[in-house]
Amino acid sequence: MTSYKIRGIEEIMLHYFDMDVSEFFKINLAEIRNVIDNNRIDKSLQAFIISEEKLEIGDEKKIKCINQYSEKNYLPTIEKNKIRIVSWEGLENTNIKINIADSVKEVTLKIEGNTYGCMDEWGNKTFTDYTFYSDKKKIDNCFFESESYGNIKEKVYYFINDRNELGSIGQEENFKEELSEIINTLR
Repeated sequence: MTSYKIRGIEEIMLHYFDMDVSEFFKINLAEIRNVIDNNRIDKSLQAFIISEEKLEIGDEKKIKCINQYSEKNYLPTIEKNKIRIVSWEGLENTNIKINIADSVKEVTLKIEGNTYGCMDEWGNKTFTDYTFYSDKKKIDNCFFESESYGNIKEKVYYFINDRNELGSIGQEENFKEELSEIINTLR
């Protein structure tokens, strides 16, 4: 087995939850940010974002990689009188490696992308589910070994109502001001 570095994929921590509309519209603007951030810290899942143009496996010794990406929103429909909140955070640096047998020269990476109802709005091809194949056979026990570090590169808060009206707040924006506008849109 050889450990290969992967370029063109970044790790993010992502969390989503649904909140009652009545609670969402009553909550203090600063408090909602704390609720979202605490949920992302305590309950988030590891997800990945792929940049197809830059996908490479290996350094000096490379493995040819074919990427098969499909995408849809796998989350359930937002119930009436609910607001879905999706939040993610990515750090500046991600190290991702995989271990593959030395005999493998080419792999196919099949990815089931998930928009989470909003990731495609930001141009992100996001996923948690993926499988590696070689010669049309699944490579067992082949998974990303990933770590992220550094400063926050991207932090986004997304709000979607049951009518699919939405609004987002990026890390550089004034949270309270933007959320006030989003609340007016989602009412």
